Amino acid sequence: MKRQPVITGLGIVSPIGIGVEKFWVAALAGRSGIGTPTLFDSS
Repeated sequence: MKRQPVITGLGIVSPIGIGVEKFWVAALAGRSGIGTPTLFDSS
């Protein structure tokens, strides 16, 4: 039996917000999900 993928819903998971509403508010506010690395020395 061949298995087929099934899409059960749509949403957003991003650094500026999880969920459509939180993401949209952050995007309209000009928030960025990009920043300087903090877990290691990048110099």
